[in-house]
Amino acid sequence: MYDIFPTDYEPHLCFIKIVADKLIEEGLVLSAVQLYEKVSMFEECIDGLIKRNYKEKALAMADKLLKESG
Repeated sequence: MYDIFPTDYEPHLCFIKIVADKLIEEGLVLSAVQLYEKVSMFEECIDGLIKRNYKEKALAMADKLLKESG
């Protein structure tokens, strides 16, 4: 099977990313964050939090990820 539109993610992850991006556009940031967390897209999750001025939550998540990784 060939990918028509090559992306960095697998097709189902691309779909989840598109849905989460739309949720952020509509103002449903925390729902989008939950989707990103389920599929381990933490960078997008933190970016979404920052876009909607949830900077404290973004910093807490980044600190948590840094502690877990090393």
